[in-house]
Amino acid sequence: VSDEAAVALTNAALLLARLLAASGKDLQDALWLPVAVAGRALPRALGERMADATLRALFLDGFTVDAPKDQEAPELVDGVDPGLLWADGVGPEGGSVGKLSDDMRENRKAFLMLLAAVICGGAPMQGDVGGGSAEDLAAPTDKEKLAAAGAVASKAALPMIADDRPLEYLSCPGRSVPYRGELLFSLLSVALSYDPHGFGVPYAGYFTGKKDEEMVHLCLQVAGLLLQGSEDMRTDQSSAWACRRPQEQPGEAGRPLPQQGAQAFRQLVAGISSERETSFIVSGVVTLIGTAVDERNTYLPSSMRVPPFLPELLVLVFHLSVCDAFVFRACEQGDLNPLVEGVLHVSGQAPEHVEEDIVSALTWATLLRLSTYREACIAFNDDFTGDAPDDTPDFTGSVADLIFMSGLWRISDYFATARVSGIHRCTSEMALCTMANVSIFVEELSSATCGRFFALLERCAKSVQGRRSRGGAQWLPYLVEILEYVVQYQYPTNTRVAYGMANRFSIFKELQSVCAEPAGRIVNPDGRTQSGNVSPQSSECSFTGDVVSEEVVSRWQQDLQVHLDPIMVLLNGIVPQLEAEVEKRDTVTSDEAKDMLPKSVLGLLPVPPVFVMRGLRYNMMTHRACERCLVCCIAHGPIASAWETDEEGGDGDKKEVPAESGSAFSPPARAAGAAAEPSSSSQGGAAAAA
Repeated sequence: VSDEAAVALTNAALLLARLLAASGKDLQDALWLPVAVAGRALPRALGERMADATLRALFLDGFTVDAPKDQEAPELVDGVDPGLLWADGVGPEGGSVGKLSDDMRENRKAFLMLLAAVICGGAPMQGDVGGGSAEDLAAPTDKEKLAAAGAVASKAALPMIADDRPLEYLSCPGRSVPYRGELLFSLLSVALSYDPHGFGVPYAGYFTGKKDEEMVHLCLQVAGLLLQGSEDMRTDQSSAWACRRPQEQPGEAGRPLPQQGAQAFRQLVAGISSERETSFIVSGVVTLIGTAVDERNTYLPSSMRVPPFLPELLVLVFHLSVCDAFVFRACEQGDLNPLVEGVLHVSGQAPEHVEEDIVSALTWATLLRLSTYREACIAFNDDFTGDAPDDTPDFTGSVADLIFMSGLWRISDYFATARVSGIHRCTSEMALCTMANVSIFVEELSSATCGRFFALLERCAKSVQGRRSRGGAQWLPYLVEILEYVVQYQYPTNTRVAYGMANRFSIFKELQSVCAEPAGRIVNPDGRTQSGNVSPQSSECSFTGDVVSEEVVSRWQQDLQVHLDPIMVLLNGIVPQLEAEVEKRDTVTSDEAKDMLPKSVLGLLPVPPVFVMRGLRYNMMTHRACERCLVCCIAHGPIASAWETDEEGGDGDKKEVPAESGSAFSPPARAAGAAAEPSSSSQGGAAAAA
């Protein structure tokens, strides 16, 4: 490629990127609907040809890559040319990565910007991208705080990328898109080979090349966009759960199989299985996400710097968490627990331009997916020797304790706002499901974890006893299920949990009476109990006006009772004996009382239930969360200039995005739901004139 041609190509990419960044529906239709020239229909839409040209330019010899000569060119491996990959790490071996000049780096950046503009359109130009969490908007009164939380959730549910046709074309396995594998493998290799610490030398991270960091940042953003899937919007929250019973499907038949769907880039990621590639990915991810922890643990002040691309990295980890090879390699290398620690730290260090609620939702979606693996749950029993996040007090325990402590804090933080915010409900439910998966294998929960767990249980029980709100009642079946799993499968090493249950025997008896109460007495036609208070499941709040029916309350009672009955059998057997032993002594400490508990509960409990491990499919909530995170980061990242506009107006006028029907998030049902039936959707509209 001559110098003149290279300059012309780069200028064309930058011009097209700015044009697409300001595009509206008319231009998008002109690009992606069939058009006719001189009365003859073109075989392909203009947008498809532009996307193909963009990918070809990203692997053009002498412009963006230094390809080997014909006699040295390696053979294609599964349709991927090893000689065109930008870096070693992911993808087939056999090629030699050429020297990267500054001009090639800038050319790659220009066409990655164009590719991002092709996919995003004008999304990053929308007003109010980012904006913190519900707490930032909360007003002094509780009513205003609930209203603010609902407003944040409604904004987060709106679509940002208005046109899915570009990504649908790029990611469709049935379409012949050039250099698809080379692109994804190159993006991952460049991003995950980056050294944020400067070879471990204090303060060296400040002297690493800014251009290198910007390229890594951009690669993560584009990779995140390519891994999005419009098919996710067809799975609502009620069908998002992937429930399985490993005891009924032992071995490989019960594995949490990936749900990639018809998305070519996700299929490429799922196909990465070699030890070389998975070790590279795991090590790279742990190194980058570990900067959030390393920055806190350094002895020299500010000697470590947190890179600006952690939210985009979290999106990538969310996609990797459903890949068997990635999770197994992380467990084998002992990197799973540092990964979990880093993910939790990212949740508390969201940048200003990304909503904290979005990052929190992606955090718990990732942890939930990881906890569906038996190998991961067993690894969580290792001692936690790291640094707890800011929202978690210091404790001595295992990684499972870290997950429990963080999850319980998040649920308590969202306790009131979950009534009006769908994303808060979803996040709380994902945290509870994660704890339920881990509780099956947890060997010992610390005193701090037990204290926080029973505090939340008491808070939820009060909302039922006082007939105040649905907020606490909806989490009780999960909490009781966790207790049942612990005493059924891990009782000998969890006497703290058993002692905490014995101390709250009266609470469990009251819950048992609530389960036995006729649903008709709990829910009246006007949503009031006989005492005049709002029933625990009859009304969420005045903002929603949703009235829960008698059938829903009856189902809630059955769900709670199924897990409560074995606990009551155990408590009825051990509490009288424990009280009798305590009365024989003048003073008894809590440790002495724990020693009085039975060493085994065999014969005191019914047959252990078949436990359920819940996973998370790609769904509406995860799609919107990833989309919003990526678009907000692009609007404040290394290619933000493509969407910058003048304040006087013109192209800078804010675009209004219509809300989708049922756009507010709603949490998936606790019961196992079948996958949603794919519904056909068509891109309507008349063809625009060329």
